[in-house]
Amino acid sequence: MVDLFSSCESFSGEVFPRAYPKSDVVGKGFKAEVDEDGFEVTGDQCSWRVRWPGLRVKGENEQVFMLHSHGTLFILGKKYLNTEQQEHLRRVSGLA
Repeated sequence: MVDLFSSCESFSGEVFPRAYPKSDVVGKGFKAEVDEDGFEVTGDQCSWRVRWPGLRVKGENEQVFMLHSHGTLFILGKKYLNTEQQEHLRRVSGLA
């Protein structure tokens, strides 16, 4: 099993600060819908749908939930989720 946060710490400290400003997601808003089947993230230009069995790695820390599926890393900031939404995500994703 990959240690998601160790990998992401390296990624976020070295790669992310250089890559994010050049990406197409800067300044864009995204919405995530979560249910018992999986989750869907939608934006103005693209969307992703992931069923829970397709999730390769999942984890959380004090600030974010991180979900990885087929080469895409989804980072959901906890400051945007109320307590009920966080508990729901933990339950349906298998984090709880």
